[in-house]
Amino acid sequence: MSCPASHARLLASLTVAVLLATSAGCGSDRQESTPPAPSDSPSSAAASETPSETPSESSTPTGTPSETPSETPSETPSDAPSDAPSEAANETGTSVPRSLDSLLLPASRMPGFNATWTWAVKGTGPQRSPFGICQRFQMQDLGAAETVVRRYQPAGGITGGTGGHLVSRFVDDRSASQTMQVLQSWHDRCKDRLDRFETARVGPMTSVRTSRGTASWYLVTHAKANADEGRFDALGVLRDGSTVELLLLNLEGQDYNYEQGKEPMVQALRNAADQLTG
Repeated sequence: MSCPASHARLLASLTVAVLLATSAGCGSDRQESTPPAPSDSPSSAAASETPSETPSESSTPTGTPSETPSETPSETPSDAPSDAPSEAANETGTSVPRSLDSLLLPASRMPGFNATWTWAVKGTGPQRSPFGICQRFQMQDLGAAETVVRRYQPAGGITGGTGGHLVSRFVDDRSASQTMQVLQSWHDRCKDRLDRFETARVGPMTSVRTSRGTASWYLVTHAKANADEGRFDALGVLRDGSTVELLLLNLEGQDYNYEQGKEPMVQALRNAADQLTG
């Protein structure tokens, strides 16, 4: 009966030995397979790639400061300061009005009554007396800011006529336009101022085409009783903006015969308009 017990103990010892050997073999396998894990794990790959890519992509902030200062400052100063002063200077230069003296016709540009008639300047200065037989008030009484008058006399021993050129500047276009209405009313009532003459006639206001402004003129004829000669007063009116001009050509004689549109005053108004352009 002792043999079976010994046999059982022998089997138990062999079983324990096999289990220990198996356990030792398994432990040896795990120790050998553990070291390669760090090189293959996704976390280690991500750790090795992330630092290398992040700096290259973060180059955007360095590009933004380098582009923004170089574009914005270079365009803004070059456009704004270079254009604005030049335009302001041009507008200021063109808005300065010319002196009234420069608008007065020289004697050589005042038309004569015939081919041999020439004029000489008698004097230039402020208005001190009515300009023409129909004028009721001086231009300053109508609101003119400044007025200058030039008087002409025949040159070369010629007699029998006088001439004049008046230039007034008003504070604005509206005042000049209102003055034109007053001048029209003076024409319409001019006959009332000719009662002392035996013969008196006021011609219609006739428009004249000029290079600048609007222009018109009329002729006043008057003569005393038993007079051998009469007087022919041609009065021209020219307006350009806030500037109003009057021209006067007076002739003493027996007739005043000119082709329509070729009267001396028509040419005088055209010369005065051309004078406005310099």
